[in-house]
Amino acid sequence: MSRFSFAFDFDSTLVSVESLDELIALSLAESLPPQAAKDALSEIQSITDAGMNGDIDFMTSVTSRLKRAHTTRKHLQAFTKRIVRTVTPGIPAIIREIQQSGCPVFILSGALLECILPIAEQLGIPAGNVFANRPVFDALGNLTGIEPGLLASTDGKTRCLKMLAESRRLRGDVVMVGDGISDLHPYRAGIARHFLGVGFHRRREVIAREAPHYFTSVSALRGHIRFLLRP
Repeated sequence: MSRFSFAFDFDSTLVSVESLDELIALSLAESLPPQAAKDALSEIQSITDAGMNGDIDFMTSVTSRLKRAHTTRKHLQAFTKRIVRTVTPGIPAIIREIQQSGCPVFILSGALLECILPIAEQLGIPAGNVFANRPVFDALGNLTGIEPGLLASTDGKTRCLKMLAESRRLRGDVVMVGDGISDLHPYRAGIARHFLGVGFHRRREVIAREAPHYFTSVSALRGHIRFLLRP
């Protein structure tokens, strides 16, 4: 029987970007002059950071960012083709080693499901092990928000892991890997036995401070996971 179930965050963990910000950036590039688009994106990224640090709740972060741009279904379709180029180098090897050890791998994310599925396929993670948010569009195809669901809140990953535990899909101890406050939450709540905080792409002070293990390189994370998986 597997000793661990691994749950990975998506944005700034499995991939090098914050997917919603990059999606919004596509629409800004179409609708604004270059400098204005750059300034607007900087403001949007500040909102993202506030959400990731726990200064504002998840839904406020999402709605505040979407209000600042005219993002459509067309932009989402275009972005899902680009995102496959953003996988964090070294992550595929980590996922392979975990799977070869017999441990299940899940992706838990507040990002849009459409953005994650191409990466999950690339990493060999079953679509049924991906839990994320679904977009809401208006009649004109404008992205206006996300559907209510488990991952539509700051404590969503904790709730999702509890659901997986109740349905007996988790094996052994839960190892949560991620860079934001929603990734720390399952560890604080006791549903994740291990929390591996990462800062490959962005440093979140609350994670660097509270994570029992914090990694700024993929190689260091890989070394620790190998340590956990040793016979």
